[in-house]
Amino acid sequence: MAAGTLSLARSESPDEDARTLVASFPTIVGAYWRLKSGQEPVEPRTDLSHAEYCLHQMFGGEVGKERARGLETYLNTVCDHGLNASTFAARVIVSTHSDLVSAITGAVGALKGPLHGGAPGPALDMVFEIGTAERAEEVIHSKLERGERLMGLFSKATPDCMAALSCVTFSNCFSSVSASYTRFEFALKTGS
Repeated sequence: MAAGTLSLARSESPDEDARTLVASFPTIVGAYWRLKSGQEPVEPRTDLSHAEYCLHQMFGGEVGKERARGLETYLNTVCDHGLNASTFAARVIVSTHSDLVSAITGAVGALKGPLHGGAPGPALDMVFEIGTAERAEEVIHSKLERGERLMGLFSKATPDCMAALSCVTFSNCFSSVSASYTRFEFALKTGS
């Protein structure tokens, strides 16, 4: 709801709208997260990178470089995702000559769906279920034999899965999961 008000009472300028959206979303999401968690929003800061600022707005205090790098990796991965549901929704809205803020608001609505933006969560659950590199092939083959869907995956590891894996750095267990991912990717490519 807050995003939809960003362009009210302003002259239309796609470049200015884009800068406003990128600058405002960490504060909007962070304030929502903190209020939902029973905490007060934190004051904005201008001395942080975009990823550090996102995490600061959500969790307050100082943000470790490793956590910020994990979020940067996630954001870069999902930006390079191609023409998905949220991108399509944004393009349709812009094609009607609506403003960029409305297009991004619509894209966020599409991203909320469990078959689009919801995919990294189950993909990350699967990574944690695998646990160690040695279990990757066993877990994947077992899921495939039962006909289960591998969330975030198609014929090979896709950005959703890679993004979910990059988020694991937040839990400080990236090396173990990274090894699992390598075995997992091998199992998918070779079918063994």
